[in-house]
Amino acid sequence: MKGLFAKIFLWFWITGTLTGIASVLAVLFLHHPPKQPSSRVFQDTALAYGTAAVDVLEEEGRSAAADYIRELSKNTRIQGCIFDDGANALAGERCSDFQQFASQVLAGARPSRSATSLNSTMTAVRIDSVSKQHYVFVSGLVTGPHSPPTYDLKEVALRGSIAVLVSGLICFFLARYLTRPILILRSVAQSVTAGNLSARVDGSIAKRGDELGEFARDFNRMAGQTEHLIYSQRQLVYDISHELRSPLARLNVALDIIRGRVANDSAVDRMDGDLQQLNEMIGRILTVAKLEATAQLESSHEVALSELIASIVHDADFEALERSSRVELLGTADVVVSGDHNLIRSAIENVVRNAVRFTSPGTAVEIRLTSSEIDGQARALVRIRDHGPGVPEHELENIFRAFYRVTDSGSRSSEGVGLGLSITDRIVRLHKGVIRASNAPEGGLQVDIELPLSARLVAV
Repeated sequence: MKGLFAKIFLWFWITGTLTGIASVLAVLFLHHPPKQPSSRVFQDTALAYGTAAVDVLEEEGRSAAADYIRELSKNTRIQGCIFDDGANALAGERCSDFQQFASQVLAGARPSRSATSLNSTMTAVRIDSVSKQHYVFVSGLVTGPHSPPTYDLKEVALRGSIAVLVSGLICFFLARYLTRPILILRSVAQSVTAGNLSARVDGSIAKRGDELGEFARDFNRMAGQTEHLIYSQRQLVYDISHELRSPLARLNVALDIIRGRVANDSAVDRMDGDLQQLNEMIGRILTVAKLEATAQLESSHEVALSELIASIVHDADFEALERSSRVELLGTADVVVSGDHNLIRSAIENVVRNAVRFTSPGTAVEIRLTSSEIDGQARALVRIRDHGPGVPEHELENIFRAFYRVTDSGSRSSEGVGLGLSITDRIVRLHKGVIRASNAPEGGLQVDIELPLSARLVAV
């Protein structure tokens, strides 16, 4: 029970339910019986009820008279029984308890009110019916602390159930009213985190006059300011990188002219290398800026991942020969993902080339492609592992940051511009995937790329 909605709903409902139960228990256990009536009043009451019971007996029979007396007992706490002039029970309750008292009355004893215990009183009255038949109606009234309640327990249970149900509905809508804005804020925050910087809390929440409405308005202001700052930063990086292209192109032309005039000059070769590195860096910066400004893919197609990786392995293995290493595809699966073919190729290729750069001479960069169900979703897993120095554990999360390079002398060198893995991370997230880095137990860096399988393929 971690959700705020569930906590609010259950606590309110439990409170309402316990209140209702306490009220019912108070009625049950704190019931105070009425005071014992006077003898005259009790006899008059018994005569009235007895006459009515006898009329039902003669008109509708014993069964109807028994039902009448049973209902009388439930509503008034008066239990009674009808006897004929021979002291034979005809209809009623507790007839065996009242029979001796009825016999005394028929034997000539004066009808009177007699207390048989501390908690009960009895009275007997003679009744002559319209048909000239003689009857005796004996009734008893329980008036002590243990007198039965005058209410129907089924009715109490029904009313209690209705109260619990109504309180549950009220608590449900109250909890929903309180937690719905929070869930909307969470959804918008996730959208902003995913790259949709234009996401905002809708007007129905932002117009509320309570603290949640103020929170929503503050969140919208924060999101707007963040969007403005990030877009300004991205635009600045993009503009600077783009503007650098022109002087860089002119420098390359000038370098070619100098190379024609001066042959085999080490300074010229150094300038050429630096210009190539600068050109590569600017190209990657433009790529990062473009990816950061993209909230979703412009076009998505099915990509056969096995064929794509086979092509990358073929090209990377050729490049690895210069470093006395190799690239091997140890396992593959026939899987299809949805996305941009070029972007997915660039993401995987960046990791493979990074592994080729750092794997030890004479070793192989190992690549495996498998498919499995991860967290309830069918995914493709690309595992790329080198046999290099690895990365310090505290640096594993940082290697996907832009311009970040590991400088630990005991690990990977600082060559490169530090943008390849950053581009890969952004491409993978753009495809709703996950990328992780870890040190292999036998040594070297292992990078796992998870991509969701094509929806069409999963449906089949």
